[in-house]
Amino acid sequence: MENEGRAFLCRNAFVHPRSAAIVGPLPIPLFSIILYAIPMLSSPSTSRSLARYVPEIVLGCFALFFFLRELGTFPAAWTDDSLFMMVAREVADGRGYAIPLLDSRWTYPYFLAVGPTLILPSALTIKLFGFSVAAARISMVFFLAATAVVSYVFTKKIFGIGAARWSLALLVSLSAFVNTGKPVLGEIPAFLFLLLGLLFMQHWQRGWRYSVVAGMFFGLSVMTKLTYGMIFPTLGFLLFLSILQRRWRESTALSVMLLSSVLTYLPWRLLEMSTRGGFAQEIVEYLSSGIQNDTVPFNVLVKTPELLLRVPFLAFGVFLLLGSVGLWQARGKLTHLPVLTILILVVLFILYFLDLYGWYRYLLPAHLLLLPFVSAGARTLLGRRLATIVLSLIIIAQAQWQFTHKGASSSTEAAEAAAFVEEHYQEKELLVNSPEVFVRLSRNPHWRFLIPKEISPTVPQEYYTVTSSLRCIPILRKLQVDQQEPYGDTLVKAGGRYMILPVPNDCPMRR
Repeated sequence: MENEGRAFLCRNAFVHPRSAAIVGPLPIPLFSIILYAIPMLSSPSTSRSLARYVPEIVLGCFALFFFLRELGTFPAAWTDDSLFMMVAREVADGRGYAIPLLDSRWTYPYFLAVGPTLILPSALTIKLFGFSVAAARISMVFFLAATAVVSYVFTKKIFGIGAARWSLALLVSLSAFVNTGKPVLGEIPAFLFLLLGLLFMQHWQRGWRYSVVAGMFFGLSVMTKLTYGMIFPTLGFLLFLSILQRRWRESTALSVMLLSSVLTYLPWRLLEMSTRGGFAQEIVEYLSSGIQNDTVPFNVLVKTPELLLRVPFLAFGVFLLLGSVGLWQARGKLTHLPVLTILILVVLFILYFLDLYGWYRYLLPAHLLLLPFVSAGARTLLGRRLATIVLSLIIIAQAQWQFTHKGASSSTEAAEAAAFVEEHYQEKELLVNSPEVFVRLSRNPHWRFLIPKEISPTVPQEYYTVTSSLRCIPILRKLQVDQQEPYGDTLVKAGGRYMILPVPNDCPMRR
């Protein structure tokens, strides 16, 4: 049978055009390889090997469906996603690692709080396929898949294949994981590097090289998303404890990890500092936004406690309980360093979430860190049979939530606004105040990006100040219904809530 398949491949190195039309966009060489592989896969030994991994194959197909479904439209591109795609597009077009702001360009902008580990992979796919939201997100599919695989391996090393399958099912059915991972955002890639760091941290006793590699992955995690800088105080605290307890070998390993992580991240930080000052203020903003916005610490508990009664936060409460029990059980299978690191990080991310705006994205790393331990905790608290029922119901509920497009927007109004601008403003000046619209526009010297002030208070004023030479140019901005009322019928509707504002009355020519 294998010889027949090989002969078929040789005879059909080039498939007839009609056959190519039947298989659609599948490349001809790939089509031939698949035909060659069919007889090999049908052999008894291969079939038995594959049968052992039917759950993984099913979960892999399930994951790919959600990873690839409506890649360019769901979730709809929004502010952060679009800002990062703008930088990736600049890189892909050979214009440098920068973001265009009015008539200026800010190279290596620190306010994005992400780094090249996120931007460059997206730039590569844009370079290969041309710009579109879907093309920019192709690299994110690989990050999602890699995170799922590493999480599976991590759980399997601790609790075995059964727990790894449960963990994988809980992960890929979680809409917060998929809907945060598909856009060009740093949370999931950063979590991937964090998890790889934990895998190497587990083997710190084998030699200093494991500590170096663990620290490098931790540094890449922070470079990818600034909020994962939580790892620095975590390692510092563990180092302090080990010194107090005179565990010198452990202290050395932690020192190596901390130094390696800082040295991995530091060059990127210095590069950002070399182009513009203000990063220290950005860090203060990250850590104390709640206070600076005239609210008290942990303002989610004080201002909007009802937020915690929403389904995603109640679900997190369940995972926190089950995962904490499972993490306690993992003490005999994980060395104490990764156990303590995970515990401290979960606490820090919860506190960070409570102190800011109540966005689930801030809580997601804690959720993901707990998932490998949930099935073990469920078995301990509920018993094997009831745990199986409960976990199955959670997975079904999560999948249904995700399948019905809950948890993220599928709005097309930004795309409609971009299409309107392309059609009606090709030869007209326009300031675009919405990243999700500007990123979709083709390059046109008449169009400039006006960054919204609320994106970051640390953006230098020169980058968002409309000078006298620009004040008579119309501005496209997203306005809620109550914000539209003062303008009356002077607004030009571009799409949905995106409106083109009239120029001031004292301008020489009303556009």
